[in-house]
Amino acid sequence: MMPEERNELPPGVASSRGDFGLASLMEHWKRRSRGRAIEIRVADHIGLSDAASAQTISPVGIPSEEAFGTPGVRSPSERAEDTEPGTGTGSLGEELASSPEVLLQATIVNLGDRTNDGHLIIAVAIPWLAILREIERDPDFLFRFATNPRKFEEFIAGAYHRAGWPQVELTPRSNDGGRDVIATKPGFGSIRFLDQVKAYSPGTLVTHNDVRAMLGVLQTDVNASKGLITTTSDFQPGILSSDEFKRFLPHRLELKNGRQLRGWLMSIADAPEIDTIIAEPFIESDSEHRGRSGRSGRS
Repeated sequence: MMPEERNELPPGVASSRGDFGLASLMEHWKRRSRGRAIEIRVADHIGLSDAASAQTISPVGIPSEEAFGTPGVRSPSERAEDTEPGTGTGSLGEELASSPEVLLQATIVNLGDRTNDGHLIIAVAIPWLAILREIERDPDFLFRFATNPRKFEEFIAGAYHRAGWPQVELTPRSNDGGRDVIATKPGFGSIRFLDQVKAYSPGTLVTHNDVRAMLGVLQTDVNASKGLITTTSDFQPGILSSDEFKRFLPHRLELKNGRQLRGWLMSIADAPEIDTIIAEPFIESDSEHRGRSGRSGRS
């Protein structure tokens, strides 16, 4: 037990499963002048109503795939009382302006209950909205996901949630059955989309075999309405005109390149801000980020 280190945890953050994630939190705090908190103010970013901007929401636990927190609401004055002197001096806007890479280390979606296929998405976080704005400002920002494919999966899952899909599931990093995101509209005439996302650099293209693999997934998942491949880059020449694939387009198969993806994202940019969690983001340490990238480097 090291109580002196536990005292360094940010206000309002507690592990829901022992020491899960604490080491990386501590490392981050020490790297950033020991104890400096990232304070998120609602009006700073998305211009919420006065009532909404009067509060800051923090997760009680550490949002992650293994341990995630239930959102708790505290007023800014309450946060100020339990914030160490000299901390919380920088807004999220200042942090992001100085280093957009911070966005790809922050928690961008909040996970809900575990399902047979993964975890439900219950909300998008402020960094998700900030990423959307970066993409609107600079379309090439999409290519930054090539260094963190898992974060791209989370971002696309958040996009489905933001677009109004009632049930969105983020599948595990491995053994996902060829599906990264599952979006479902239940009820009469239910729809179930399976999305395989590809975070590629500009010179890397989705191949014919990748598309064949998605068709194979459609055959094995009898409840699927449509299969999608969403990429930051593009598809190899000849895929869209191939007789092998044309008969599935667009009702059973949809191929979304970076340009089309950005168009879709911009179409949902003004969606009603429902279930948006204003959370103090969990920033990964460099070593943990490298580990996550290595584990999630699927083609």
